[in-house]
Amino acid sequence: KILKKKMSEKFEIDIANEECLTVSEVYLLLKQQFDYEAKRSNVIKDPHDIFTKTKDYCENFDKFNGSKETVTQLRRTINELQMNETKKINEFEIAQLANLMPERIEEALAYIPSLKEKSEELLHNIIEELQGYRSSDFD
Repeated sequence: KILKKKMSEKFEIDIANEECLTVSEVYLLLKQQFDYEAKRSNVIKDPHDIFTKTKDYCENFDKFNGSKETVTQLRRTINELQMNETKKINEFEIAQLANLMPERIEEALAYIPSLKEKSEELLHNIIEELQGYRSSDFD
């Protein structure tokens, strides 16, 4: 709650209710822009350019191998799993779960303390679902 308050004060937004992107989604957006610019100008970006560095960083930590369908399906599944829950997982928490891919509830709670307010059954189901998306590169 303190982080949320500090972030809200600093950026004048409530990040819990804003759309938050996963590293994989940021990679997909940057790659699309990178490809568009490369086709349009036929100039290869300088590898030291901040845009290129950011794209490369996101590609390095992309948990879903550049698959928009996979990321979309994961979000859809999480939203379906929590449909009947009174305390839903917010956008920020969804993005963090997808970025961090915790293997156990205790791990998820350590990374994302706000999840303590959510039902243990919901967290178990989401973490179980995340394991199906886990790439062998991150095991």
